[in-house]
Amino acid sequence: SISTRTLDRRLSAIGTSFKIELDRYKYRQVIYLQEVERLPTKEIAYRLGFSDIRNLSRALRHWESKSL
Repeated sequence: SISTRTLDRRLSAIGTSFKIELDRYKYRQVIYLQEVERLPTKEIAYRLGFSDIRNLSRALRHWESKSL
């Protein structure tokens, strides 16, 4: 239970941000749900809060280009 500003400062101090960590988490979840749970792409998009499969695909391309 810390303020958002304190969280931002602490993450910044270690060279990351909330958005970066959230992206890493979502990327790991996509891989897990695809490979282990073997869920359809539409279900993965829904579970992770993407409005449709295209947005999930776009995010995957972005994450993979950054090597999360």
